[in-house]
Amino acid sequence: MNHEPLTFAHHRRSFTLIELLVVVAIISVLAALLLPTLGRAKLMAKRTVAVNNLRQVGLGLAMYRGDFNDHLPLHTNSALGAWAPMLLSYVSSNVIFMPKAVPDLYYRPNPNQAISAIIGNNNLLGGPADATNFAGYLVHRPLSEVRNPSTTFLMSHAIGVSSWSPTHLDQPFTSASYNPPLGGSGLNFYFVDEHIEFIPYEGPLLSKWWRPHPAPVTEWTYDSYRIFGP
Repeated sequence: MNHEPLTFAHHRRSFTLIELLVVVAIISVLAALLLPTLGRAKLMAKRTVAVNNLRQVGLGLAMYRGDFNDHLPLHTNSALGAWAPMLLSYVSSNVIFMPKAVPDLYYRPNPNQAISAIIGNNNLLGGPADATNFAGYLVHRPLSEVRNPSTTFLMSHAIGVSSWSPTHLDQPFTSASYNPPLGGSGLNFYFVDEHIEFIPYEGPLLSKWWRPHPAPVTEWTYDSYRIFGP
């Protein structure tokens, strides 16, 4: 008996153009839904890194105060003319100096240049220059004098050493020399009561740090803005 081999016909069905377009459209919709979420997650991760670094600097300041009879660093305490380097015995340089202290913030002409990414409230940290001859940094207020510790900032991620004007807090976003921190979204502030708050950047002269103090206290230098105290 002869047995004929069984054969099976295989029919491969191809996608039609319409089906391919539907698949592409679905992928595009999913990407449009997911990409903003991924962007926000990435930004939140950057903020978390910056907050952790700023908190370490706060802990370093607390240890410095413990070693120096509750005093904060002054510019005149350092041969470098700045207070941030005096914390290097307490914290890593990576939490003080850009480009590693704050994601995205760096000096554009030289991204690897180690510039301080921490700026202090001049009323409390570093101390403002002598108004007569700018030869020294004379005002040194203890934290106990701060009347509103939850709204008076001690330090922030910005550029420079110590600030007496919100202009310095705008500078990372308005200066062509620096790349804006955290995707240009804002700054983290460390307040006297030790809480950290993210304040969005809203444009030149518009952000929260420009809000005037309701009742300035004249003995505090540069006290016309709420965030600087007293």
